[in-house]
Amino acid sequence: MDTKQFGALIVRKTLMKNLLSTSILVLFTCVTFNASATPLTNPKPTDLLEDLDGSGYFTPAVGILAIEVLDIFESFALPGSSFGFFFEGADVNNSANLFTIFSSTDVSNDQAVIDFTTGFVFDIEEATIESSFTGSGNIGFFLTLNALGGFNLFSDSSLNSGVDWFGAFPFIAAPENLALFFQGATPTDLLSLHVVSGLTSVPVPEPASAFLLLLGLIGFARTRKTVSA
Repeated sequence: MDTKQFGALIVRKTLMKNLLSTSILVLFTCVTFNASATPLTNPKPTDLLEDLDGSGYFTPAVGILAIEVLDIFESFALPGSSFGFFFEGADVNNSANLFTIFSSTDVSNDQAVIDFTTGFVFDIEEATIESSFTGSGNIGFFLTLNALGGFNLFSDSSLNSGVDWFGAFPFIAAPENLALFFQGATPTDLLSLHVVSGLTSVPVPEPASAFLLLLGLIGFARTRKTVSA
């Protein structure tokens, strides 16, 4: 084996080692991310389809209609929870990025319209602007448990230390309407229920697709580097 062949062999082994290390890291990352989202048990199978088990984010229509159906704490005469949305990628630790749809004083059957053209959440019962906002893109939802010191739960399970407290269930008779649940330890332990129309669920990225795409990019980059050398 001459010097040129030996050098080429070393290059190939180095590339394979780097590729294998990167592949393991990417696969671990993808599996870990995917494992954080778990389909919730359907609490009302006679009325609802199964949990969409998406990423916890939704693409909103220009206008969204929301209805508050259940806030468990109000049933026990405790401070009601606040329900609202945030834009994907926003710092949810900053309350200025959390936009309220229903405040702690809203009750069952209250309705609101979220207008993404004007940037307003309009309270139908009070005929007032509940909140104003700026931003664009996909949205997630939050529930502030005011009865428990203002603790926040999010539709994106990665913001809950990997625990999935949120489910989105299309109605059987009207799948364009989603029942959004924040749920406790069991399917019957519902913390809140809101019906929202005008949403398209954003699916969780498939690990296999992300893995293959990255492999292709790595291979392309390595090929260009080898040719240049």
